[in-house]
Amino acid sequence: MLCVASDEALLSSLVSGLERADPDIRPLEARTLAQAFQVIDAENPGCVVSALSLADVDGVQFLRQIRAKYDDLPFVLVADRGSESVAADAINEGVDGYVPYEDELGDGAFETLVDRIETVVRNYHSYQRFKDATDLLFRLTEYTTDVLWMFTDDWEETVVINEAYEDIWDRRQADVIEDPADFLEGVYPDDRPGVLEKMEVISGGDPADLEYRIRTGDGVAWVSVHAEPVLSDGEVEYVAGFSREITERRESTKQLEALVENLPVIVFTLDADGVCTTSAGAGLEMLGLEPDELEGLSIYEAYAEHDDLVDAVDRALDGEELRVTLEVEGFVFETWYRPVFDEAGNVVEVVGVSHDVTRLKEREDLIERVNEATRELQNARTGAEVGRVVVEIIESVIGCPVTAYWRYDDENDRLEPTAASEPALDIGDNDDVSDLPHIEAGHAEMEVFRTGESRWVRDYADLMNPAHEAADLGRLLLVPLGDHGMVNIGHAEPGEFDDFDRYLVEILGQTATSALDRVERERALESRTAELERSNESLQQFAYVASHDLQEPLRMVSSYVSLLEAEYGDMFDEEATEYMHYAVDGATRMQDMIDALLRYSRIRTEGDDFVEVDLEAVLDETRRSLKLLVDEGEATVRAGDLPRVTADRSQVGQLLQNLVKNAVEHGGPEPTVEVDAVVEGDRVHLTVADDGPGVDDSQHERIFDIFKSNSDGTGIGLAVCERIAYRHDGDIWVESDPGAGATFHVTLPAVDADPDPGLDPQSAAADGGHG
Repeated sequence: MLCVASDEALLSSLVSGLERADPDIRPLEARTLAQAFQVIDAENPGCVVSALSLADVDGVQFLRQIRAKYDDLPFVLVADRGSESVAADAINEGVDGYVPYEDELGDGAFETLVDRIETVVRNYHSYQRFKDATDLLFRLTEYTTDVLWMFTDDWEETVVINEAYEDIWDRRQADVIEDPADFLEGVYPDDRPGVLEKMEVISGGDPADLEYRIRTGDGVAWVSVHAEPVLSDGEVEYVAGFSREITERRESTKQLEALVENLPVIVFTLDADGVCTTSAGAGLEMLGLEPDELEGLSIYEAYAEHDDLVDAVDRALDGEELRVTLEVEGFVFETWYRPVFDEAGNVVEVVGVSHDVTRLKEREDLIERVNEATRELQNARTGAEVGRVVVEIIESVIGCPVTAYWRYDDENDRLEPTAASEPALDIGDNDDVSDLPHIEAGHAEMEVFRTGESRWVRDYADLMNPAHEAADLGRLLLVPLGDHGMVNIGHAEPGEFDDFDRYLVEILGQTATSALDRVERERALESRTAELERSNESLQQFAYVASHDLQEPLRMVSSYVSLLEAEYGDMFDEEATEYMHYAVDGATRMQDMIDALLRYSRIRTEGDDFVEVDLEAVLDETRRSLKLLVDEGEATVRAGDLPRVTADRSQVGQLLQNLVKNAVEHGGPEPTVEVDAVVEGDRVHLTVADDGPGVDDSQHERIFDIFKSNSDGTGIGLAVCERIAYRHDGDIWVESDPGAGATFHVTLPAVDADPDPGLDPQSAAADGGHG
């Protein structure tokens, strides 16, 4: 702060005393007015402390110069008590602080001085902030498009009004400043009484909102006004508010109201008690009601018999936003209920919108009826039956009576009549479907069929070269059903088809095409099944021949060769004897192969029912049956915990015996065989591993082929295992690394699984292999 005094002693006393009283004060010194102004310009002090008596002027004159140059810079005057009259003049001039003292400035005077300085500086800063905020506020009023205004409580004096007044009212700002009643001149005459009434309300201490019209150079505009009383000590001192042009919004509102009045909807509001407060919309006419006729009525009383409607209102008043579809007075309405809450979270109103969905509901019901009717297509077993069902659905459900189905005959390249409604037969005076004309190449309908795209014809007579020139038809819808045929739907009168009916027919056409595809697949499957049955019969016949007719010649060959050896063996030389052994061995091997083939073929035909099988018990039996082989090879057969399976017990025993025997025979010196199994979902994964040289990659599939084994046996063992696995709807494969042994994998049904025995290998091959 700046301390100003001509007297050196007084100035020194001021500086030192202020520093003692408040160490945070940084005093600056000046002995003349010129020095004072220099310091103020350079340092911008927060306050000036001046002695009353200065060399060239007194303190009052100094204050006037300070005010003239620095406006509201805080100024505190220090004077001895002998100068009260001069001090009074300074106070009248607006000095911010006055501190008297006796003879000399003591500590008490300095404490008072510091307190006064803090007060005036604080007030100065508060005033500056207020002034800055006020200036900013006034500047902001010029940026808004709303009219901001303030009048005295009696509307006799304009306190504030911004330039937006001229833009909205199309009247001069200066005129309303000079005469506050000028704005009333711009109010539309019919609306002035309402405006004056609201002005009294605001002057009385209550806020007000209103909308009214004003006259402008362009005609009439609408304004929305919000006003509040400004109170001082509980009394209205000013009235203030803002006005906003809402002409466009009002026009939009009018358009919306007109739209609501013409749309088949009902817009309504309910108070917290369920009483209708507003209602509008053309939907009211459907219920025989006039606009606003529901207002004042309780929904609980007016629609007490509609339990679903009352329940929906209850839920909405409880705060739930919901949509419900209800039937009222024979019409179906979908209604949206939206609760409106106050600041405390209480429902004060429910806004609702109902729109007529009667036609939509009828169409939904029709779609459901069509869906229900098309289920009969699932039971159709022939193309003719599919055509008949389609014609019945289109006639009875969709309501298009003149309907017929033509089946495509690919041999003759034509569409043949297959099914038709009675009205369709009557069109050409036909007694039976077969009397309808064929649609040949070159006919207009055939061209539509070839495109595969539906087509509607406004008038059948407009077609070039129709198949039935004499037919008395108007509009016609042609719906191809893939490459199976076509449905023709006609009406007596020309015109266009309803889009929804076309949609239903086309959906039905897609469903019918799928049904015809299925019929064709089933027919092909039946043919294939019959062929497989004939093939299986041939296999059975072969098995019979193999077991009877082929066995006898082999026995004769073997017997007579043996007799030759017995009767004339001593007459044969060494080479002839060797040939005799070859003949006997070949016959014996042939016998073994036929026996193996019989066993292979009987896996499917002579298998037992599936039962719960204990794999561990079956493996024990396998060990006993292979004991001689195991002992001779000094082999070890180990097994983990084996779960139960659902299978043919005899065949599972044969499977395990073949796999264990194969592992012992192809294992290393003193072979070790590991048998294990785990449950994987509804399957049991069985493995049999050996420690032999392994199986070459090129042989992984070949070893399961019948008679393709590289061993000295019949080559049937692994083929039998594969056939057993397939019968149990399982799989079998081998994994092997050269020199690291081989592991055979088999999957079988787990206990509680639903086994599907599947096909035998020949059937599987006919179906494209086992998956």
